[in-house]
Amino acid sequence: MNKNRACKLLPRVFKHPILILIIVTLLTCQAYNITSAEEHSNDSSTNRQTEITILQHTLVITKIENGLMTVMELIQAKNQGTAMKQQGNQPIILCSLPKEYLNFKLEPQSVGKIEEDSGNLKLQSLIKPNETQNFGFTYVIRFSETPDLSRRITSETIQLNTFVPDGLPLVPKTTLLKESQQERIHEQTYNIYTTSPEKNLQSGQLADIRFQIKKAPSTSAPHPPHIEPWVLILIAIAGTFLGGFCVIIFFKIRTPTPPSSQTQPQQNIADLNWLKKLNNKDLEQAKTARLELISHLDAIHEKQQISEKVYNRLRKEQTEKLSTVLKQVRENA
Repeated sequence: MNKNRACKLLPRVFKHPILILIIVTLLTCQAYNITSAEEHSNDSSTNRQTEITILQHTLVITKIENGLMTVMELIQAKNQGTAMKQQGNQPIILCSLPKEYLNFKLEPQSVGKIEEDSGNLKLQSLIKPNETQNFGFTYVIRFSETPDLSRRITSETIQLNTFVPDGLPLVPKTTLLKESQQERIHEQTYNIYTTSPEKNLQSGQLADIRFQIKKAPSTSAPHPPHIEPWVLILIAIAGTFLGGFCVIIFFKIRTPTPPSSQTQPQQNIADLNWLKKLNNKDLEQAKTARLELISHLDAIHEKQQISEKVYNRLRKEQTEKLSTVLKQVRENA
């Protein structure tokens, strides 16, 4: 009966075009909704799978010369997902750069892969799924008492490292980096500072990568220690670089009575008056000589060729003198 009744109703339905239009419209909407849901699900899945992770981000301070600090950065990036889809024309930013960088230059293996744009490094080509690529570049920043390589993290970074040449009087001025080890590369020993392996750097986080001039440990020696002959020669050599300025320090060190609180400010004033008479070129030479002297002191101290007392005293004075020179450089800028 039901079949017969249905068969009798079908001709009646097809006789009414409005009913046919309503049925077709309902079926079309249902099919469209199903297709849209599937496409949305696929897009969401693709977006979740698209993820660039920085496995290693290494900053290497290569040299300090003529008031500029040269930095080389090496980045190892991986597409952790199983697909890579660029959203529209939006570029994929690999990382950001520190403020006031100069003379940016790509390493040969990175040419054509990344480009610099308004303080960001952008990928020129997509990284294939589960593929790891290495990038490298160099730049310089103006050297100061607190060199700043800080930047905003754009991709999750598992580990960030900084390499500082041993003998260069710079240490991190941040809690983000911790000293882990020393490593010798191409006849140069580096002090390596790295982020905690237990906590990754997240996108949007500000990475505080500031440095400061390392200060020598304080000493409580009431009287100046005995100066070895080779130390006097070293100071005399440094004096030739600074036009006799270090020779004045030499005679100050030989004085048997420690300088009083009144004579110390007078000495600082004399130093400042002397520095104010120098032009920018002379100031750069004075700064370079101070850095070289501090580096040499650290080297001979590491080899145990100088006593702890002598090292602490000389290094403290040279660090203070370097700070005075840098202050004058800033005033002349």
